[in-house]
Amino acid sequence: MDAKHGCYNKSMASTFKVKHNGRIQWCIKWKQEGKWHFVYDDNKSRVQDKQLARIAAIGTQQIERSKPRKQTINKKTNPTLNMLFDEHVEKSDYKYSTYKTNINAWQALRDNIGCKPIKTITKEDIQTAFNKLNAAPYRALLRWKLINMCMNDAIKKGLIKQATNIERPKVVNRTRIMDNTYMDDYTRIIRGLLTWLENDTNQYHEWYAIVKMMNLGMRIGEVLGLTEESINRANQTLVINKQLTSQGRLIAGTKGRNGSFRKRIIPLPDTYYKALTNQIIANKKQGLTCAITYQPDGIHDAIEHPIFINKNTNHAIRYNTFYKYWIKIQQAYHKEIEGDELTETNYIKPHTNRHITATILAEEQVPITMAQAILGHMDSDMTEYYTHITASMMKPIGEKYENAMNNTLMTNFVNEVIKAKTV
Repeated sequence: MDAKHGCYNKSMASTFKVKHNGRIQWCIKWKQEGKWHFVYDDNKSRVQDKQLARIAAIGTQQIERSKPRKQTINKKTNPTLNMLFDEHVEKSDYKYSTYKTNINAWQALRDNIGCKPIKTITKEDIQTAFNKLNAAPYRALLRWKLINMCMNDAIKKGLIKQATNIERPKVVNRTRIMDNTYMDDYTRIIRGLLTWLENDTNQYHEWYAIVKMMNLGMRIGEVLGLTEESINRANQTLVINKQLTSQGRLIAGTKGRNGSFRKRIIPLPDTYYKALTNQIIANKKQGLTCAITYQPDGIHDAIEHPIFINKNTNHAIRYNTFYKYWIKIQQAYHKEIEGDELTETNYIKPHTNRHITATILAEEQVPITMAQAILGHMDSDMTEYYTHITASMMKPIGEKYENAMNNTLMTNFVNEVIKAKTV
């Protein structure tokens, strides 16, 4: 079944993907009491739940939850790679961006080895196709993964006993190499950068709180998605349960597929807690107020208030604005404090801050389970395993991390440079 054409069951409800509110979403359309009704959501399971809630609200229980036709492949058949791929992507609950990326990557294979039956395809066929395409390493790796996905599905269905695939394409991760090579320098620079930004007279002081939160090992979407409601003032912790999208919307959950409502709680050391509360106070003084409606559980609406607001638009700071200023901040710091220019080797990518945090936690001999809970390096199946890590247990970790970041030598160095320039 092609998702864009929808699917019908005996309840006469149609489920399909459509462009809505400027993005592709799942939609369910059904007729009830002589009228057509529509519900939309980014997640297929949630849109079905919304349909049930709407039916109940209308008052008559005449329509059952819509069920797509099952796209099962008979074990006796010999399906092509295209058939296995199409079935997998339509049944998987991918984000639309991931869905589109996989579709585009497979397009080059569709009229090539995609037409070959799963039982008769050979390694030579796959190698010939890859040699002909001569794609970039990352593109080749993605296609290799998609073929592997089809092979694994075929094994689960009992169509084949062993996967047929070429060796995994080798990809050089330059970011990882740079992080491993220059991590000591990155850690020193971040310590100095935070001291420099903390100064009230700094032209980029308004970005101090954002950089401070990045230094807690948070992802950029999680930082920009922080709201006043994210702060638990009772035990001075931060609840990470949402992120900002590139369209400026808040969505529930952190990194992962749609439908993931995972969250984590991290301690807020005193200086970090103060930086956030000062940012909220500064917003109120400048008359900056922003409210965003989102669905923390995928069904019910909630209104929350972003902490990091763009003064020009009075909306949450977007990714493009953040990246533009992140480069400017580092350029200014290197020119004023380090006495050099921003280069490929001393530029710190936003995500590198997570690696810096992990490195410092490891140096301070923080247990790996605690570090994973703070950084969010866990999947939804492991969440329950970490529920025994309480806020009171995390607080000493936060204090230890804060002390490690407050490097006296680097702080004194930055302050001396600033003092010399003002004399």
